[in-house]
Amino acid sequence: MRLLRKPVDDLALSVVCVCTAIYLLSAAFSMVAAPPTEPWIKFLFEPSLETLIDMGIGGSLPLRQLDIWSLITSTYLHADIVHIGLNAMCLFAFFPVVTRQYGKAKGFVIYTAAGIAGSLLSAATGEVYSLGASGGVVGLYGAMVAYGISSDDPARWAPVKAEALWVAANFAFGLTLSDSISNAGHFGGLLGGLAAGLLIGPAKGETTAFFRSKASLTCMALVGAFLAVSLSQGAWATYLAVKDRPAYDARLAARRAVELDEMIRKSPNDAASLLARANQSYSRKDWNAALTDLDAAVSIDPTFEALYFKASSLYMLARYDEALRVYDTLVQRFEPRIPVHYFRAATQEQLGNPEDAKSDYNEIITLEPTDADEFQMRATVFGLLGKMDEALEDYNRSIELDGSIAGVHLDRGSLLATRAQYENAIADYDQALLLEPQSTRARLLRAEAFTNMSQYQKSIEDYTDAIDNGVNDSTAWNGRAWAYYKLGQQAQALADVEKSLALAPEYSAALDTRGHILEATGQRDKAIADYRAALSKDAKNTSSLEGLARLNAQ
Repeated sequence: MRLLRKPVDDLALSVVCVCTAIYLLSAAFSMVAAPPTEPWIKFLFEPSLETLIDMGIGGSLPLRQLDIWSLITSTYLHADIVHIGLNAMCLFAFFPVVTRQYGKAKGFVIYTAAGIAGSLLSAATGEVYSLGASGGVVGLYGAMVAYGISSDDPARWAPVKAEALWVAANFAFGLTLSDSISNAGHFGGLLGGLAAGLLIGPAKGETTAFFRSKASLTCMALVGAFLAVSLSQGAWATYLAVKDRPAYDARLAARRAVELDEMIRKSPNDAASLLARANQSYSRKDWNAALTDLDAAVSIDPTFEALYFKASSLYMLARYDEALRVYDTLVQRFEPRIPVHYFRAATQEQLGNPEDAKSDYNEIITLEPTDADEFQMRATVFGLLGKMDEALEDYNRSIELDGSIAGVHLDRGSLLATRAQYENAIADYDQALLLEPQSTRARLLRAEAFTNMSQYQKSIEDYTDAIDNGVNDSTAWNGRAWAYYKLGQQAQALADVEKSLALAPEYSAALDTRGHILEATGQRDKAIADYRAALSKDAKNTSSLEGLARLNAQ
């Protein structure tokens, strides 16, 4: 292939300069629009796909969206520095031949027509995206063939033969080795250049000056107008990325959804595209849509990722039996992975199978014996199984591995409280509050422990702090009411218990508390009514039974 001829063809130089300028602008837009975590220098070598789409990349999707300008703008956009470099060398090699055969005006018309033809055939064959000057380049070769057919120049076939090996190698490479080459774009460009060359015909004698040719001026006007659209769209998208990143990211996500729809429309059995669309649906919490695509993807290619997300979608839809079967399949087919055992354990818990959940946590701890979270999870399961000693041992181990998890201190404190070890429980609650000072759960649990230790003023302080920080729960109001009652502050106690019952009118403990308050204030009949109401909701409410016994109202 003859890469360079001297002197350099000025039409080739002009087209290469425009392509280079567009490439540098696409790289600059990519650098500015990229997230801060991305190294900006990489975009000099490979502009981002998002920016190239904004600037008018070609393909079936842009045309379906009626982006007509992409038929031309795509021929001036390039994917990376190698792409533009190769096309530039080809332009320098082919344009001098075509301009000698047809003249500069006709040569530019042929190049433009070939680029449009390549873009059209690329879109027609379902290529979602395509770009680059190569359709126009191959179109120039097609024009050489047309010249050989229509001219009587004795040397008319020499350029065709000289470049035939390169063109054949290009098609062979695209068909057999590379998915990144638009074979349809190249073939369309070849046909477009051939047809344009035959239609226009070779130059005869004096050629029309470039700027006096209506056809070349029309093509130049189209190219200029459409590239102006390209640059304005690229600039606007870059501005949006800088000024309103969430809106820009939402725009990209919406575009990606449309891209995937187009790819699946073209190739319904493309498991990778189905999985990608399912992941998008999953991230939007559209579990049903995700599951539809995942079922299809699994039927085509049951990869780990497809099965895992299918099980997770079933879990989120509360279809636990089905989720468990898929998790079982994952365990059987693939090497052990912590997330699979973790979610299978969670599924077993939802199904009321704590023993099986414990087995999964055992496996997780075997795989990752230093993970404090997993010991906490297994401790919870031991609690469900009534194995409190084992649960306490796991909580202790979790805290040894990582004492900075407030939830573990709260869980261990709750277990210690069930054993009436209130001082130790309060120590855990204190630690949880040091780690998470705004934890209302810690304050409520500590308030309950203070009550059990008859430290009612401290209990009131914790309940009050929780309530002031947004807790509006019947148990909290009732807990503080009981502490006020025990301190003899019956007015405050009655006000709180009424709030508790307003939230939960059938709450047995609150009815019992109000019974005690009424009894303390000499309202015997009302107290008896509340004790009886409490027992009707909870026959094992011993406090109300004792109250009736005191009032001789069994």
